[in-house]
Amino acid sequence: MRVVIVSGIYPPDIGGPATHASTLMAALTERGHQVHVLTVGDDVRDDPRVTTVPRRWPWPARSAAVIAWLCGHRSEFDVAYATGLPFPVVAGARLARRPVVVKIVGDHAWERSRRRGLTRLTFDQFQISRPRDWRVRIMRWARASAVRHADVVVTPSEYLADVVGRWVPSAEIEVVPNGVSGAPARDGRRDASTLRALYIGRLVSHKRVDVLVDAIAGCQGVTLEVVGDGPELGALRRRARTNGIEDRVRFTGALDHERALEHLSRADVLLSASSYEGLPHSHLEALVAGVPVVTTDAGGSKEVIGDGLNGLVVLCGTAVAFAEKLTMLRDDRELLAKLSANAEAAGEAWGFARCADRLETILGQVALPKPRAVYVGNTRLESLRAPTGAGKLALHRPWLQSVWLARGTPRIERERGGVAVWLPDPHPAPLGSALFYTIAPLIAVGLTAGRCKSAIVCKSPFEATGALIARGVLPRGLRPRVQIELHGDWQTATRLYGGHARRVVAPAADLVARWALRRADRVRAVSELLAARAQEIGCSCPIDVHVTYSDFGEFLESDPLPVPDDPSAVFVGVLEPYKAVDILLRAWEEVWARLPAARLTVIGAGRRQAALRDQLAGSPAVGSVRFQAPVPRRALRGFIDDAWCLVLPSRSEGLPRIVLEAMARGRAVVATRVGGMAELIDDGHSGWLIKPDDPKALADRLIDVLSSRDEATAMGVVGRRRAEERDPAAEYSAGIARLADWIASG
Repeated sequence: MRVVIVSGIYPPDIGGPATHASTLMAALTERGHQVHVLTVGDDVRDDPRVTTVPRRWPWPARSAAVIAWLCGHRSEFDVAYATGLPFPVVAGARLARRPVVVKIVGDHAWERSRRRGLTRLTFDQFQISRPRDWRVRIMRWARASAVRHADVVVTPSEYLADVVGRWVPSAEIEVVPNGVSGAPARDGRRDASTLRALYIGRLVSHKRVDVLVDAIAGCQGVTLEVVGDGPELGALRRRARTNGIEDRVRFTGALDHERALEHLSRADVLLSASSYEGLPHSHLEALVAGVPVVTTDAGGSKEVIGDGLNGLVVLCGTAVAFAEKLTMLRDDRELLAKLSANAEAAGEAWGFARCADRLETILGQVALPKPRAVYVGNTRLESLRAPTGAGKLALHRPWLQSVWLARGTPRIERERGGVAVWLPDPHPAPLGSALFYTIAPLIAVGLTAGRCKSAIVCKSPFEATGALIARGVLPRGLRPRVQIELHGDWQTATRLYGGHARRVVAPAADLVARWALRRADRVRAVSELLAARAQEIGCSCPIDVHVTYSDFGEFLESDPLPVPDDPSAVFVGVLEPYKAVDILLRAWEEVWARLPAARLTVIGAGRRQAALRDQLAGSPAVGSVRFQAPVPRRALRGFIDDAWCLVLPSRSEGLPRIVLEAMARGRAVVATRVGGMAELIDDGHSGWLIKPDDPKALADRLIDVLSSRDEATAMGVVGRRRAEERDPAAEYSAGIARLADWIASG
């Protein structure tokens, strides 16, 4: 693997990014990779593996030079890794058509805004503010743009991962804690009468070194050495003089990494009063050196420093509070010794090898070109920027370059790792379908024919028919492979969906589907039952089984509410024949006759809506049933919480997400034994399964649940437990990984 590391600073410059870049270069080189460093500096480095852009150039010129170098040397690297200069690195890598990994260790927009007096907000306040100054808006746009167009973003702490995730919710973020490469032996000589404190870092306002100087003034027998440089140095010197503690506060200035570690090995404690941190490199180096850390709980600090374990956490962060902690350590040498021993033990986990392992894996995954999957589905597709679309894309991105072809308002939407294309959808609907089934397969074949590691993925056998015919006219060596997905029983598409015209073509459609399935290169079914059906009709290709994309985390994020006092059931789904709401309304007449207090809510819309309302109008139970238009998922949770059970009397299903969502909310489910229902519902324990088109059996089971609050609650408990055991997102991601492996093997 050929890697270019781009860093804003590099040795002999000092600082965490410089240390990280040089250490990573050495580690990757030792592992057999070719590594080049592109950096900014005052002097040209002697190492031919390091290219230096002059720091004296204005930043537009520096950025242009970085972009130009990446474009001009595109044949010399497989992947770029940016520890600094993220915007020009991402721009250059994209122009060079090379993948890029960006490490984010803070918010440069906030730091620069503070430094230039454009904001006085704290780090956390800045993240949620709406700046008026155009310069701040540009800086925020630049940071978000770099994140949005990076293949992977690396942060050293979960705290920063959450922050970056708010900048760009669709970003692929990996948490890779910093590592430390070696540390000098601890200097065991100690003066029991003096506690030696040390600060290492930049002397800038948000580091709040003035608080540490004031703390030293508030406790005798404690000295402070300040290692670092920055715009606050003069003010800090004056502060020490004003407090009359020049003899106990020493400003050493900036030191190279090795000398800074030597000073660290002689300290009793490392101090940090910073108002914000990603994950300070100095904290990890202190632990490796066996030096406890006294710090605020800012940012990622609390992820490595445990109060009373390997350091002390100063929650309020005032000079008085720091003075109290330092006085405690000065007077309690047993506590100091315990913290030192624990720090040294904790430091064993922060070796650089672990950091290098993770980065090597990430860079390797990004550097390898991903297989391409072109999805063809005669359905409505949600925007890749919408929550559901972004969530689905995030699970595809690590494995595939995905292209979706769907119907809608014609447009193209590009997001990192995926492209969505909406083809024209004219009226009437049959014309739109005919146009899609003609054009989409041709486009899919055009995007995959002759391409290594690419395949067409069709949502049903009917989309696959056009793709199989289109590829058949190509020479065998150019033909792409085709996977057919089975989200439901393909025979219901012409019998239980749409208008009466579909019923006429049902026999022919069955033959077409059978023909396509027998010629597919691979089949993916959402349930074992559908996989078995495919085998029954002669499908001999490999068959994979995994759930469709579903994220019901918001239904699990809070404990289920108690079953309400009044018995009620809820149906959620489209009002089409295959959902059998007509059977439910017939069954509900008997339920209402036996349980007059019971209520039913029907949530959905579809072609059968008017007919179902007419059916209800003539029913004696009309007052106990209400129709509700489709609602957002957040509101849907409230409707489920207000019911005793979910009822799903379908004539055909794949693996319905609503069942998992109802179980996640601790609600029983009464459903028909079709599709993958039996794979979700534990019959008699988390709900009831009955034969389809049997209103008497449906009524009996609804009465069983709605007549006993205890039984409904008990079934809901079992359902909740089964939902907690499932991880649909992980199951779906694993399925996409298997698809990628299959495509790559072709």
